[in-house]
Amino acid sequence: MDEKPQRFEKLDREGIGTSSMSRQPMYKYLDTETGKRTAIRRLLLKPELQDSFSQSAGLPSLNAAQEEEEDYYGVPCMTIREVSLLKVMNHKNVARLLHVEPDNEERFLRLYLEYAGVDLTTFFKENPIWASDPKVTKDLLKQLLHGVAYYHSVDAVHGNLRPHNVLIDIDSSKVNVQYNLLITNLQLLPDTLQSNYKAPELLLGSKELSPAADMFSVGCLFFEMLKKKPLFETRHDQIDKLFRLMGAPNEDNWPGVTQLYGKKLSEYRQLKPKNLSKTLFLSDVEPAGVHLLSKMLCLNPNKRITAADALKHRYFADVDPKQQPKTTITATASSSASTSASVNP
Repeated sequence: MDEKPQRFEKLDREGIGTSSMSRQPMYKYLDTETGKRTAIRRLLLKPELQDSFSQSAGLPSLNAAQEEEEDYYGVPCMTIREVSLLKVMNHKNVARLLHVEPDNEERFLRLYLEYAGVDLTTFFKENPIWASDPKVTKDLLKQLLHGVAYYHSVDAVHGNLRPHNVLIDIDSSKVNVQYNLLITNLQLLPDTLQSNYKAPELLLGSKELSPAADMFSVGCLFFEMLKKKPLFETRHDQIDKLFRLMGAPNEDNWPGVTQLYGKKLSEYRQLKPKNLSKTLFLSDVEPAGVHLLSKMLCLNPNKRITAADALKHRYFADVDPKQQPKTTITATASSSASTSASVNP
């Protein structure tokens, strides 16, 4: 590991996972200046290193369009956009960027991101009773949607919504225990390489990350909050399992889909949508929750519910809106984000 500045003190020995970029353990650190816990995400500083690191991590290399856009003698444009946006993002449910620095060999930028509590999967394991409370599930989902809505309000796409990027911090100092959710964007194995949370348009070959793709991932996370297991257990045959659940896309429910992905859809034409409540064993979930889940998992990205609309869904009718964080952006973020296309892995 690179030597860390004294400002950051390592907090754990085992780490929180393995970095998909460096294949090294990722640890939590204490920011001695702010008292906040952090985790480090690495971004390539020199684009000519992309192919070698991508191959070692099993990730795709830069496409031709990206290569033309990059300045091979400077910082990649995508990196500049992402760091610029992260620096101005300011929301209760989004991890703050606390510090940025190059590594000793200037191959990467190290991004010190706020890290609080534990990831979603660990929260389930360590708090089975709380995690099974429908009110807790509803509160966490609404916080997740507030964070995602904030991303989309600044014209950004997260692109990597997975359990390890959803952090839950429990505040038991008050009379009523509070659960604070934080969206981060760490590059950890194996989830970075898995497609369990990818939207159908991405599984079919689309290269465009979009707010709609984020919302499909939110749907997968919502199911995981409800049943404490992934909606898709493995990445193998996920598209087959998805179509057997939601039915096959066609020109009626997704205009233009056959022109885009016709060859990949031919074997699924006869599949019809199933009853989500029965098929996914959601009989213990209120009907409004099942309805919201179906809107998030909608095959057609153009009809998939947005984060802003999901927050208005009747599933949250009994949640006090005064207790929820605002999703509006600051003036600084609004003016700076216009030049930032997306935040994605």
